[in-house]
Amino acid sequence: TAHMHGFQKDVDTDGEDEKMPSDMTEEEVDSHLEEIDESNFNEKVQHSKDIWMLKFSAPWCGHCTEMKPNWISAAKELGSKVRFGIIDADANRGLAKRFGITMLPSLKFYEAGMEKTDYNLLDYPGGRSASELADFAHSLYLGRRDKFGSFKHDFDENDMCSV
Repeated sequence: TAHMHGFQKDVDTDGEDEKMPSDMTEEEVDSHLEEIDESNFNEKVQHSKDIWMLKFSAPWCGHCTEMKPNWISAAKELGSKVRFGIIDADANRGLAKRFGITMLPSLKFYEAGMEKTDYNLLDYPGGRSASELADFAHSLYLGRRDKFGSFKHDFDENDMCSV
């Protein structure tokens, strides 16, 4: 369940150390995933001309963990055409609050260009398979997001973790 002032874990870790984004695996680094946090978001993301796909997640979120291989696969497929970032919403609560994150994983994107603001970080509208993520990111790269379709994938509460 959620509290406005912070995140709640929905699974018991039995005292095990949680994997934090700074402990990214070799596969994650090799796939061009970038760790984004409060200290580098503005400079790395908002001040770049690049296309960004951003995943707000948390180490305790089972749905985030389940989706991670698809995020890695899409990042590998797109290479340097589209930058893929991971934001640990639990460790970076300021960013999560700034962008109104209430469910995890939350997927957002910026299109190419310098005019990146807090107000034009858009919600990703598609499915969560590797091919759907990669197809959408590729449509951004081609500048054809409008041709991609205006569908909105419906997720129910069983597909998300509350924050």
